Amino acid sequence: MGIDIDSTLMLVPTDQKELHRAIQESADEHYNGDFYDALDNLGLEYAIPWYDADVKHWDIGVAIPSATFEDIQDTNSNWHSAVANAQILLEEIVGVGVDTKLDSFKHVW
Repeated sequence: MGIDIDSTLMLVPTDQKELHRAIQESADEHYNGDFYDALDNLGLEYAIPWYDADVKHWDIGVAIPSATFEDIQDTNSNWHSAVANAQILLEEIVGVGVDTKLDSFKHVW
């Protein structure tokens, strides 16, 4: 048995507690309490910061594809559209005006 580590770029709420609460409510209401099903059906990704970390420690958000420098500079690029759509999704789940950040997270599994 080994431990694998990779990373993912995600747009995440700066306050993860609100997102976790919203996911759990969705899980309880629509997926018989299954947190994983709720994540999947809401279109969210997660990164686990250490092996066997409890779900309350997970970083959860919307995965963002990697970008070239040109993509980042071009505000009309598909990359910027992906970030804007991720913001919209998080606002639908957590609420309009949710503060977010774009960050890279390690995922240990």
